[in-house]
Amino acid sequence: MMNAKYKAYERLKELNAEADSATYDWLLSGKFEEWEHSVRSAFRRLYGDRCEHLKAFDDISYNPVLFTDTTPDSVFKDEFLGGIKSAQGIVRSAIHEFTDYEIAELASSPDPASTPPNSGNATLSDPLQLVRLICERFYLVATQLRIRHQDRPTLEIHDEYDVQDLMHGLLHLYFDDIRPEEWCPSMPGNAPEWTSFSSRNRSSSRRR
Repeated sequence: MMNAKYKAYERLKELNAEADSATYDWLLSGKFEEWEHSVRSAFRRLYGDRCEHLKAFDDISYNPVLFTDTTPDSVFKDEFLGGIKSAQGIVRSAIHEFTDYEIAELASSPDPASTPPNSGNATLSDPLQLVRLICERFYLVATQLRIRHQDRPTLEIHDEYDVQDLMHGLLHLYFDDIRPEEWCPSMPGNAPEWTSFSSRNRSSSRRR
């Protein structure tokens, strides 16, 4: 559930950025209908079918209220682009609301679907359960890191090496000995890499 909301949140930000380059051709090509549908879908995933953002979004007009056969095309273009700007304002409001109120609540609330059974002391003694828990919460951590006070620099996840760096830090929460990846001896095909980590007398390995 949390990951679905975060994905909708990220999708809203993408859609808002897409609208910066909107032109009247969007209406003629069908791009606008696709964009509008995607925004509605993201709103529903974030706040449900009856959210105020969705109602306000649906009330936006993209055409002039009064026009005649002699109304110039520029009026239609201006009204359409004005509607897009109004829609962006609502999208930004939804993004800011989710950032300010929802992320902290979601990050601090356990997800029943992702919490292993008997996740008390028994889980803390099982390295495989611990790795599973870290992986299931990884997305929450990566997303939270992007929301910095006053837009301060942070770790952006762009490739597998960024993922490895963050995962390496998270593993320190539960494991004492975390070793960097080592190449296995040569063998047919690409040589796999292994990462080893141990928690007291228990150890685990990862093959990639």
